[in-house]
Amino acid sequence: MFVSKYLMKSHLQMQMLSFTAARSFSKPTGDIKKLKDKGKGDEERFFQEQEREVLKRLLKKLEAEEANKTQKKEESSSSDDEKNQEGLQDILKKHNIKEDSKLAKDLKEWQKGD
Repeated sequence: MFVSKYLMKSHLQMQMLSFTAARSFSKPTGDIKKLKDKGKGDEERFFQEQEREVLKRLLKKLEAEEANKTQKKEESSSSDDEKNQEGLQDILKKHNIKEDSKLAKDLKEWQKGD
């Protein structure tokens, strides 16, 4: 009888252990889902941060290129103005018009766009 009570008691303990183990193994599926969701969120956050950094660098590069274009445009326009002034002076000399005449002054003003 002692053996049978002992076996019965151990059998009940085994059933309780297996039930507890089964319950503990079924519980992590929710935890695994939470971990997967957290992992996806972390991954999305990482890529958003990477994209943000790339866009910042691209914006800086575009601003630098725009500044270079503006500077080159200003330099070329000043050299164009000098060439135009020289060309106007050549035309005035060709037609024997003095540079200090009213016509020459008016043409220079007109050429500048004032």
